[in-house]
Amino acid sequence: MRISRHILAPAVLAVVGLVCFTACTVQPARIPPGTIPLAYMPTIEEEDRAEAIFIDLSEDYSLDTTSLEHDELQGMFNKLA
Repeated sequence: MRISRHILAPAVLAVVGLVCFTACTVQPARIPPGTIPLAYMPTIEEEDRAEAIFIDLSEDYSLDTTSLEHDELQGMFNKLA
């Protein structure tokens, strides 16, 4: 069984293109061992905007502090802070 050129040529081109695209990608920055990368810290403007959104939402919706989900969420946010 012979493979004709009109089938083989596109297959070879696809393989070569795939190798070129995967070999030429941008490599991620290397972090030296033992180094902890800096975390993103929100700016003062972002914190102020978040507080304004929270105040706006709390005017429209009441906060149910007796809910068990509230305690779970509060604990989660305290861990992140």
